[in-house]
Amino acid sequence: MTLPAQILSDFTASDETWKVYNEPSGGAPGLPINWSATGGNPGGYVFETDISVGAWGWMGPTEFKGDLSAYYDCYLSFDLYQTSHLGIMTNYYDVMIFNTTGDTMVYNYTDPVVINTWLNYIITLNDAAGWKYGSSIAGAAPAATAAQMLAILSDVSKIRIRAEYSGLTYETNGIDNVLISCALLLPVELLEFKAEVAGERVAKLTWSTASENNCNGFQVEKSVNFTEFDSIGFIPGNGTTPFTHTYDFYDNNFNTSAYYRIREVNFEGRKFSSDIVYLKNENSNIVTTMVYPNPTSDNIVIIADDVNPVLQYIITDCEGRTLLEAPVESYTGLFKKSISMAKFPSGIYTVTFIKEQGSDTQLFTLAK
Repeated sequence: MTLPAQILSDFTASDETWKVYNEPSGGAPGLPINWSATGGNPGGYVFETDISVGAWGWMGPTEFKGDLSAYYDCYLSFDLYQTSHLGIMTNYYDVMIFNTTGDTMVYNYTDPVVINTWLNYIITLNDAAGWKYGSSIAGAAPAATAAQMLAILSDVSKIRIRAEYSGLTYETNGIDNVLISCALLLPVELLEFKAEVAGERVAKLTWSTASENNCNGFQVEKSVNFTEFDSIGFIPGNGTTPFTHTYDFYDNNFNTSAYYRIREVNFEGRKFSSDIVYLKNENSNIVTTMVYPNPTSDNIVIIADDVNPVLQYIITDCEGRTLLEAPVESYTGLFKKSISMAKFPSGIYTVTFIKEQGSDTQLFTLAK
């Protein structure tokens, strides 16, 4: 099945004949709007400043009209920039699509009440997404059926996207990257993510993206046990871009082995995780062992890698008395075991790891 071509206004070179409705004229629709070659998400965008109280918004050009029924079950996406949220108005719909006979499908999304930054919205064009039928104010219109939506999409006369969320101020708001497409824009299209040893105690992480949508940046996270990940850095992204970008990050605290992942963070704060990669330093003589949580009120988990394998572990109290002792069967990767301390009193304890070469000790506190 061949997907229909996407419909896109990215305002790279002009306003692409988009208009405003209701304001800033105070009621007359169809006014031209301002265009800037810079300041968008990224590149060009269109914007307007209202001059009276009342809702106003953006109105799509010819490309967003006519028979759009092929896009049922597809997506409407756009980026909005807002400079005020005082006196938030809830009695207006955020998106309205009309046909030539006056039938209307309307949609409200959850506005995050964020100003002075670009936010991306993605709305599915089907009856399961929450569209309503008719032009009644929020909550009063019935749910739109698939047949009603198809009847409207087959003969679209106008598409309106709300611009104003403040009823008490005169603000300047913008819109960018308006898209109707059957290929959902993922936050990041990740081509590759890999890790390699780059020197003594240094790991190099490299990843590349085929495209990015509303990407604020990448949070780099590391774990030694595959369970608990800590952030070790942040690399800025490239906003919204259809071009390939490659990123590098160096972990200068890489000892023997580690698990890494990256989390794309969009401008709304939502995070999307990559696959996890494992890296082992074959040339390292440093062995990592760990006891967590520390302090604990019940269980502890002991961890050891296989560079210098652990053969046995011993738990002793602060007076040196052995409380637990057990052999460790042969393993690869990480040895990980959960141990209950429920029957022991509060205090400081020691875990001794007996290894093929030498030993290692870790202190932990039991606090009940």
